[in-house]
Amino acid sequence: DAGTLPAFIGASVPSPGASGLRVTLSFAQTLNGALATTEGTPMAISGHESLRMTHWLRATHDAILVGVGTVVADDPSLTTRLVPGPSPLPVILDTELRIPDDCRLLRDLACRRPLIIGKHTRASATDSPGGPILLRTAAHLAPLLDGSVPAAWAERTRKLLDAGASVALVPDTRSWPAVWAAVRMALPDASSVMVEDRKSTRRTPVT
Repeated sequence: DAGTLPAFIGASVPSPGASGLRVTLSFAQTLNGALATTEGTPMAISGHESLRMTHWLRATHDAILVGVGTVVADDPSLTTRLVPGPSPLPVILDTELRIPDDCRLLRDLACRRPLIIGKHTRASATDSPGGPILLRTAAHLAPLLDGSVPAAWAERTRKLLDAGASVALVPDTRSWPAVWAAVRMALPDASSVMVEDRKSTRRTPVT
């Protein structure tokens, strides 16, 4: 019953972890436990009802995290379009800032502009050892342009910022503490993150 779903979710969610964030992993599987075909290609598992539940879950989280591979493969909107409620902030793990310029998250007015978490360049790591650097506008990028960062990297970052995205730079995008620190810097009041990544869900399509 869709009317009782939010209460059901609220009674089932875990408590925040050491990062102060409640993290929920969302995935779909068949009755026999399969998450993908033997070739690893995407397969439709979820029906409309389970997709609505996924959107309810999104509406109860402050941010939704996926990898750039999910964006490249599925071009998701990451909204709550099937249910009432706010859409979470999309957070994209993207070490080399290769998110497509024409993806929905950067061009569709119905989508929130994402926080893109990339890896420190040598200069930025010196400026902020061990911690994230948050760039929201091209003006924030200027202090990093001291000649020690590649021109192509600088231009790519500027293009993402001009498209409305925010970029957080961390020492290692594989480090969950660094990722959560970047999320908390971008959303200081955030208390929950939903992980709906193609790699984490074994190639189940994300929309």
